[in-house]
Amino acid sequence: MADHIAVSTKELRDMGRSVGKLKTHFEHAKDLVDSYDAEIGSAEVAEALDAFADDWKKKREQLCDGLEFLGRTAEEAAKAYDGLDQHLADALLKSQSGKGGSGG
Repeated sequence: MADHIAVSTKELRDMGRSVGKLKTHFEHAKDLVDSYDAEIGSAEVAEALDAFADDWKKKREQLCDGLEFLGRTAEEAAKAYDGLDQHLADALLKSQSGKGGSGG
């Protein structure tokens, strides 16, 4: 079964960092709607645009929360896989060294 599982912990970590950067970009995206109020001319259109912007801001916050979770999960998964790999390697080395030393 081991030949069916292949995880690149470097790629997981890189993905976690990339998702974190993407989250930062979304967090710092400016809300530009207010700057267009004077040019719009129509109060109804301005209200609709404001409503859209408010909804997008909420969705952007939800997206940022999801990106933060995904990035953190990827990095934690990489750490867990590395730990498991080290644990299995240590157990294998211990079992190999125990076989030759007893002479029994």
